[in-house]
Amino acid sequence: MIDFNLSTTQLAMIWAFAGLICIIPLFRVCKLQKFVVVPVVFLAIYLSFVTNLDFIGKPYYKTPDKFLYKHHTVETIDSTKWITLWAMVDKRDSLYRFQWNKKDEEQLKRAQKRSKQGTPQVGEFKKKGKGKKFQPGGELEIYDFPYQEQIPKLTQ
Repeated sequence: MIDFNLSTTQLAMIWAFAGLICIIPLFRVCKLQKFVVVPVVFLAIYLSFVTNLDFIGKPYYKTPDKFLYKHHTVETIDSTKWITLWAMVDKRDSLYRFQWNKKDEEQLKRAQKRSKQGTPQVGEFKKKGKGKKFQPGGELEIYDFPYQEQIPKLTQ
């Protein structure tokens, strides 16, 4: 079964338009149209890459400010340990990759265990140091999802 979503439809329309532009010079003799073909094909290729990148995504090499925990992995890439975090930030799933440290891994393992038990986990990287300026890899704090703050009771 074919699953069409916005990205698939966009790609199909880009390539249909580019194909149409490329076929026109076969039926017309105008030299100007032949010069239009190459830029249109390059534009279609560029738009395809941009659409695929938006559709597939890539990890951000930074720490998120505040997030809803989904999953994490620890991997070694070029002899450097990295944590890849799958999190929901601003109602959007995102991947974040940042350098490993023992404390962050322990916090994320605890969050993974609590998530598997059914308790959503919220995390944030707190500012550290003098003046509380945010530094990449600030102190990671993970806590249970605050239902009372996010979904207050209706009072009648």
